Amino acid sequence: KKLDDTLAKLSDTQRQLEQGSQQAQGEVLELLLEEQLAGAFRLDTITEVKKGARGGDAVQTVMTRSGQAAGVILWEAKRAQKWSHAWPAKLKEDMRAAGALAGVIVTTSFPSDWPESQAFGLHEDVWVTAPAAAIPMAAVLREGLIEVLQGLKVGQQVTIQWDSLEEEMARSAEYD
Repeated sequence: KKLDDTLAKLSDTQRQLEQGSQQAQGEVLELLLEEQLAGAFRLDTITEVKKGARGGDAVQTVMTRSGQAAGVILWEAKRAQKWSHAWPAKLKEDMRAAGALAGVIVTTSFPSDWPESQAFGLHEDVWVTAPAAAIPMAAVLREGLIEVLQGLKVGQQVTIQWDSLEEEMARSAEYD
């Protein structure tokens, strides 16, 4: 009986150590991601989401060269043995709360139907990537947000020019 109890306690302790080790490895992945984002995109603001706070692990506010915010990317780092189907839904919820236009799960484990050779892709409306592909993927998402912002500016300019043209035509019509 004592031997069984001791073995059970030993097994529990071993499991707790492994869990603590996995947690520490996950935190290392989060810190590495934040560091890599900050190093690769010096114009952007990379903000750590504090432990225990709602939201992903890092918030990337994409900035243009002129200092204008183009949008937010929410990052979630997961170092786990198995993919969790709850991750995409939670990230989408966190994205809405943060006002993020894109969300990315950086993970060491992928959905069971994920093609083995695929480094990143869209899954349940969030981006999923291996750690090695996170920065190249961030570059593409970042560029997309900036292009959308520039497109909105062009659209606004066209609207303003159209409105000015309509006003000018109305004034011209008054003088005719």
